[in-house]
Amino acid sequence: MERKFDFVEVTLDSYDMVKEVYRLHKEQSKKIFDLACGISTDEDIMDYVKDKISSDVTLLAVDTETNKYAGVVIFEDIRIYNKEISRANVHLAISKKYWGKQSREIIEDVYKFLEENWLPIRRLEARVPANNFGIIKLLKDVGFKIEGTCKDAVVYTDKNGNAKYYNEQIYSDVDRRK
Repeated sequence: MERKFDFVEVTLDSYDMVKEVYRLHKEQSKKIFDLACGISTDEDIMDYVKDKISSDVTLLAVDTETNKYAGVVIFEDIRIYNKEISRANVHLAISKKYWGKQSREIIEDVYKFLEENWLPIRRLEARVPANNFGIIKLLKDVGFKIEGTCKDAVVYTDKNGNAKYYNEQIYSDVDRRK
């Protein structure tokens, strides 16, 4: 079955792609960044994006019908053993226009892309604040399972603007090839 989304690797040489990664993070900054990570300004977000592009694998998801960017998938801390990626952390920022069924399709298509273009992946992990119900549902829908909880690991502002500690949950998808 043909993929609905293609993926292009982002480098710092492509201003338009870097700008798009920034836009996707800025669009969801209140959902992505916590107070504990020290990101609170546009400049902090840009520094974060530059760091991710230069030190991790950053892929933009491209809608094959419209040729528009639908999201960004970042693979952090990639570890390779025995000709496979034994472990990698995954970070997602999906454009609001693609939330819902299309965000699941993006994830399924990134798996297909990885199988076609990379080494096999044995284990993907995602760390999610326990209050981010949308991402948790998305992860479960595409096969991730909860592995544990880090108590009071991230700080977010609540609806009243007060800083509050939240648990961070660890989800994983282990060896899809079986």
